[in-house]
Amino acid sequence: MAEICPKGMILLQFGGIYRAWWFLFGCYNERHGEKDWGTMRRDGSVKPICAALATLNAELGGAKMLGEVKVGDGIRAFLYEQHGRTARSESSPHLDGQLQRGGASPPGEPQTLVFWRESDVDTGRRADANPADIAFFLPAVDGGYRLVDVMGTPSVVAATNGALSLVATAHPQYLSGLSGLAADIPAAPAGTFGRKPAEPDEDLTVVIRPHLPRADFDITGRHCVAELLGDAGTIELEVWNFSPEAKNGHLLVEGGELRGVPDEIVLPPFGKASFAAEYVPTSGTAVDFTLRIRGEFNGKKTTCATIPVFHRNRFLSTCDIVPWPALDKPEAWQRNDSADTYRCTFDEADKAVRFDVEWKPGNVNGAWFFPVHSLRLPEESMADGKMLEFEVRTDQDKVENDFGEVVVMALYADGQVRYMPYQRPYREWGIRRAIVPADANGIVALRFGVTPGGRRLTYWLRNVRLLK
Repeated sequence: MAEICPKGMILLQFGGIYRAWWFLFGCYNERHGEKDWGTMRRDGSVKPICAALATLNAELGGAKMLGEVKVGDGIRAFLYEQHGRTARSESSPHLDGQLQRGGASPPGEPQTLVFWRESDVDTGRRADANPADIAFFLPAVDGGYRLVDVMGTPSVVAATNGALSLVATAHPQYLSGLSGLAADIPAAPAGTFGRKPAEPDEDLTVVIRPHLPRADFDITGRHCVAELLGDAGTIELEVWNFSPEAKNGHLLVEGGELRGVPDEIVLPPFGKASFAAEYVPTSGTAVDFTLRIRGEFNGKKTTCATIPVFHRNRFLSTCDIVPWPALDKPEAWQRNDSADTYRCTFDEADKAVRFDVEWKPGNVNGAWFFPVHSLRLPEESMADGKMLEFEVRTDQDKVENDFGEVVVMALYADGQVRYMPYQRPYREWGIRRAIVPADANGIVALRFGVTPGGRRLTYWLRNVRLLK
């Protein structure tokens, strides 16, 4: 946390975020102490993240982000302008005598450079964990400069012959007293608060709210895609008028047809119109659509309701099916869970691979179960795959048989992991499907599994297929 939080705040600011807050400052525990949030411990002592955030605010609070400075491969460095401030030594008066600048400084406000060596926190690759430090040089006027580490400990580094010799570690360091440097990549303009003004031909007080019934649509893709289950589906529409003026108008549709929409819609002041319409996608062989619904009321256009749609029924009727029978066998799986006991067998009655896991009292690691199958390449390559389809059922020592996370994890050769959610399993057999990432060619292994609500879990899996 002491590494990722300062880095995250700085990168957010580089991307134009105006302000960000750490969501929980005090001590807070979940799951009977298994999940320890906050910057403090239960006894009131502070964690390293508290010092890291205090240092971030002390060194960069009120400063202006100028952008990124390229100082070497594998290093991130960001330049800040300190308005009206000088080389700061308030927190360490004993350094004052050492911070004598040699030569004349170029004109401009004092600057601070924050820098670090990239690690797995930055790249998402496990191979970058525990990186070696990187030495580099920075042009600077000869003299002493204040260097503060991530915990707030100050020191002095000296520039000689027009250069500073520095070492980048995985944690941010703050170098102050600089001037005359320029960013190689300017920071994105900071966001501002305020109401978006309407264009002359635009009415922002009319809002279209679509509702997709579960009987006709599944919301998948991390809640970003509407999967159409049949050849058509009902969409329940509400058109709201958030103004004191009555309005008349109609809807415009792209990405298919909405049948049953009134030719004219009348909106009372601060009221709405509600109706159901049948969505029919554009004919042809395409399976991915973007449904856009926009209105025109009193001669002005409204904002657009946009829905990414996947025509599941059309895809399933035309796709190629690649069976993976090897996944029905216990030897295809490697254990990967937090349980105390584990058993993987072939269930003759269900013709499926069966996993039995149990978490005993006293296990505080959190219940999770994600066995791994390493893909046999190239036979099990996921290139050009659109969906994974499989049959699954579960049983627990809990009547609800409920779960937290229900996903297939795609593992890439470079260490990245992508989540492919699927509908929660039940005690009865059911077919589940998970959308495959677009860059599936790089997937080398899969983790099927869940985080169960109970302490004993049986998980059956069979008939895994790749749909292309």
